[in-house]
Amino acid sequence: MIAINLMGRLDVRGPGGAAIAINSRRSTALLACLGAGEDESWSRERLAALLWTGRGADQARASLRQELFRLRRMLGGLRIAAWADGRDLTLPADSFAIDVRDFRAACRQRSGYRRAIALFRGPLLQDVAPDDGPFGQWLRRQRRVLQEVMADCLRRAIVDRLGAGDHAEAGDLARRLLRLDAGFDRSQEPLLGAEEKRELSELWLRRESAPGLASPPGAGAAIAD
Repeated sequence: MIAINLMGRLDVRGPGGAAIAINSRRSTALLACLGAGEDESWSRERLAALLWTGRGADQARASLRQELFRLRRMLGGLRIAAWADGRDLTLPADSFAIDVRDFRAACRQRSGYRRAIALFRGPLLQDVAPDDGPFGQWLRRQRRVLQEVMADCLRRAIVDRLGAGDHAEAGDLARRLLRLDAGFDRSQEPLLGAEEKRELSELWLRRESAPGLASPPGAGAAIAD
C-alpha cells in the first residue's frame, strides 16, 4: 500500500513509510488527477489532452505513456491499473491510500468531521501555482470543490454540536470555518457570505468569553499552517 497525501504539500510514502520523491511536475499532476476526483473517469486521451496541451494527439499519448512509465518507476513498480477496455486509468484502492478519498468518506459520516479536519492539511497540491492552462484550471476547480466540502462538513458539525449542547466545540468549529474562508482563493466567489461570517464570529466570541469552557483535545488548532 502506498500512501498519497494530495492536500497541503504532496507527500507520498511507500509500504514501509519511507518517503517517495515525485520529481516530475507532470507525474505530480497525474497523481492529483487520478487521486483527487470523485467518481471521475480518466481516459488516456483526456489525460494526454489535459497535461500536454498544444501537442498533437499522437505525441500527447506518447508523452503520457512515457510519464506513466516514469511514475511507476518512482512508485517502485506498483502498477497504475486500467479498466478492462484498456483506456481508463485509476489508482486502485487496494494499492493506494489517498487522503482525498478518505477525506470525502469522512465528510459523509455524521461524526467524521474530526477525521476530515485532520486530513484537510491545506489546498490540493499546495505548492503548485496553477497557470491558466487546462490543468491549472482543473486544479483551481478541485481546490474549490474540496474547500466547499470541508465548509459543508464544518457547518453540519457546528449544528450537531450546538444540538448536543457542546457550545465549546461549536465555537472552535466556527473559528475553523472562518479560518478556512480567510485562506480561500479571493479570485473566486466568496466561500462565506457576510451574514454567515457575522454569525460564526459571534459563536466564536461567545465561546471565548464564556468562563471555564475547556476545548476538547486538538480543538481550536489551525486548519492548515
